[in-house]
Amino acid sequence: MSQSNILKVGMTVGLLNFLAFMMSMWVLGGSAVLGLALDGQYFLDAGRHLVQVSGAVFFFSKWQAYSLIATLPLGLACAWRWSELPINSRSEVTAAVDAGDATTARLV
Repeated sequence: MSQSNILKVGMTVGLLNFLAFMMSMWVLGGSAVLGLALDGQYFLDAGRHLVQVSGAVFFFSKWQAYSLIATLPLGLACAWRWSELPINSRSEVTAAVDAGDATTARLV
């Protein structure tokens, strides 16, 4: 596996986990990062109010946020390193698009 492909995997993991975090916040109504756990009751922080959820949802939300702390910087670092690669080592598609010849680009 080439360095370019490894960096693309890192970027994809970071992006997909970020999107999963945003979707879970939207669906659940908040995040457990600033949430509360009191006497067996669990609350997600929804900005100006708290949303009560089950313990499983609370811990899912907390671990989703913790995984984002690891994968978002990884994805950004991979994107930065990938942008520093010479164009000819990225892929034929990227090289053709960067050269302004998107019509002849083919997927590798």
